Amino acid sequence: QYGFLGFQEGSPIFVSRAGRKVNSYKSIIINEKVEKIEIFNLRFTPPFETSNIETGFLRLIDFGRSSWFYKVMFSNDDFTIYYQNLWLQHNGKDYFLDSIYNADKKIHSSFSSDGKYLFVNTLNTLSDYYNPAQDNRIMVYDLSEIEQGKIGKQYIPCTHCSDSYLIGDQLFFTIGRKDGYGGYSNKDIYLAPWGNLEDSVKVAANTDIIAISPDGKYILGTRFWDRQKTTAVIVDVEHKKYQMLLGRDYAERKTFYSYYKSKFAFDFKGYLIYVDFPEGYPFDALKWRNEEIPDWTEKEFWQQFQHPPLEK
Repeated sequence: QYGFLGFQEGSPIFVSRAGRKVNSYKSIIINEKVEKIEIFNLRFTPPFETSNIETGFLRLIDFGRSSWFYKVMFSNDDFTIYYQNLWLQHNGKDYFLDSIYNADKKIHSSFSSDGKYLFVNTLNTLSDYYNPAQDNRIMVYDLSEIEQGKIGKQYIPCTHCSDSYLIGDQLFFTIGRKDGYGGYSNKDIYLAPWGNLEDSVKVAANTDIIAISPDGKYILGTRFWDRQKTTAVIVDVEHKKYQMLLGRDYAERKTFYSYYKSKFAFDFKGYLIYVDFPEGYPFDALKWRNEEIPDWTEKEFWQQFQHPPLEK
């Protein structure tokens, strides 16, 4: 099974792994410009042949402009060794970026729209494994001189921040807080001029970022409290309004922005579903819940929006 990883010159890349303890990766690039999808192989060369307790477990995270971002997780039975190292492989050469606490921590990363920066956030919980010293910051790696073997690094202080994306000169990110279950699912989306977090503006409440259009005008996200069920939405950034995507379980699928179709695309295990932008955005994105939206249990109401199942 292939999962979406990133882009190569605007074409989506999907990657499959042979197994947890074997660093064998199959990578494909899908050419959307032809009626019949063409697949091109793309090779990632791991720095070691197999994963074990001495070398750690390797996991690919992101890809952009000939650069593979990956982490190597180290742990042993009594957890006296318990951390992960962050690496970037560019044109076959591996660069060490950072070491962070907690080998199991899921991190977020994204390459800037111009490919000059890599953004990393380590915050994904405010309960177990929360590490303020490392989690309350945005890690930024400057790749503008990577062809000369140089990578710059800076840490931007940002309390409870995650999910950073740089689109043009606009920095999108979320600020989270504990939810009613002790988890970390309540996030608000903010937008700030690159290099000036003090001028950040709230764009949406209780919304996760999934993807952003290349012009920064629309955010594909998920919301929970409106329907008491996780729902995919498209947010109009300028007007801070949103519309729901209904009819399929979009919120559960891998997704990306299709540069060829100029639409958000969803991977339905053998199908790529492209979603048109809504004609209108009726709901207030700054509200934690829009009361006029019926609860998900009102099945007769929601059934009218259901699409027919895809052919197997």
